Amino acid sequence: MQCSASLDVLFLLDGSYSIGKGSFERSKHFAGKLCDALDIRPDRVRVGMIQFSSTPHLEFPLDSYLTKQEVKERIKRIAFRGGSTETGRALKYILRKGFPGGRNSSVPEVLIIISDGKSQGSTAMPAMQVKERHVTVFAVGIKFPRWEELHVLASEPTDQHVFFAGDADDAANGLYSTLTGSVCSATAPEPCDSQPCQNGGTCVPVGLDKYHCLCPVGYGGDIHCAPKLSLECGVDLLFLMDSSAGVTLEGFLRYKAFLKRFLQAVMGRDSPMNVGVAQYDNNVRIPIEVGQHKDAFSFMKSIDALNFGGGGTLTGRALRYVAQHGFRSTPVFADVQDDLPRVVVLLTDSKSQDPVAEAAKYARDRDLFLIGVGSSFVRAELAEVTGNPKQTIVYSDPQDLFNRIPELQRRICSVDSPEDLTQVKSSYLCYKHTS
Repeated sequence: MQCSASLDVLFLLDGSYSIGKGSFERSKHFAGKLCDALDIRPDRVRVGMIQFSSTPHLEFPLDSYLTKQEVKERIKRIAFRGGSTETGRALKYILRKGFPGGRNSSVPEVLIIISDGKSQGSTAMPAMQVKERHVTVFAVGIKFPRWEELHVLASEPTDQHVFFAGDADDAANGLYSTLTGSVCSATAPEPCDSQPCQNGGTCVPVGLDKYHCLCPVGYGGDIHCAPKLSLECGVDLLFLMDSSAGVTLEGFLRYKAFLKRFLQAVMGRDSPMNVGVAQYDNNVRIPIEVGQHKDAFSFMKSIDALNFGGGGTLTGRALRYVAQHGFRSTPVFADVQDDLPRVVVLLTDSKSQDPVAEAAKYARDRDLFLIGVGSSFVRAELAEVTGNPKQTIVYSDPQDLFNRIPELQRRICSVDSPEDLTQVKSSYLCYKHTS
């Protein structure tokens, strides 16, 4: 499927020294990825681009290139300029000039800002004025973003308008998903009418009768985005995600991206795994029940809808709550033959404000399998929570978390191995990172 509405899309590309040439090239790669999901032609989607640093520079207006291939080739040729990060000045340029080469607000206007959010001046007022003109603003973080500023730049709700370009496929799919829920008409050219791309893949027509699929991470086992990996073990798996103020918006968005990447990698049509998501701050809620979704695409839609909470970090209370209520749909008695092992994955970025050791023991005593993953900074606390330092996985930085998915697969499936059952019974799966 493609965004096939009449739509003006303007990219505002950060070309400052704080980004650097390498991240600038990744920004261009992301812009090209998104163009693959846009039906670029004169009467449908038009695309333009401004590069900004000390001053804004119009790379090409919206009426210059009228085919997808022309736009993508022009993006590839854009050279890094360097300079200071004057985001506010770039927004004021748009307020003065409008969308260069656009259709004068006769069609919806979408501004996609790709930046590290480290502006030299204030952006709040010009960003508000741009949005008051009914421009939909997306903020895409690159390199090591200052999420607070990106939050100010983006339209509401920010959870659906702020993304991280570190994973270009995930960010492009998330942005496309938000567009199709608002300004896009999700109609497709003839080759894609049958929706041949599975598992959330985006169908891109090639000529009149051919297509290819842009597959999410973890898919691409064949031309239709079949899973590359599969979690071939039967478990009930609940992610317990920290959405307190301590985790920050940056951490919360990273968790959502991680959950989607994990599901894309391991959740196939015939997967024996049942997965759910709980989130907590001062309170605990289970927006996605274990086993509610049987396919990765519908699950990812539900993850996109999760909202950042704020508030205190009561991890101990959350552990007790999910021990009591997290697996209500599964058999209760140990002598039931098809009772699957139950695993809890705690995703948190901040130390708990209530005791966790006793709560973790309470969960283990109720036959929940608990295993630990985190940075070296929280190694001691993880050992306290798990009760076994050998049941922790330490990663080097937040991005390295994504590289641990195969190891996570092995740990989860070791729970399902009879020879490992006794050993893992007192383990605990916990994800932590530092901002």
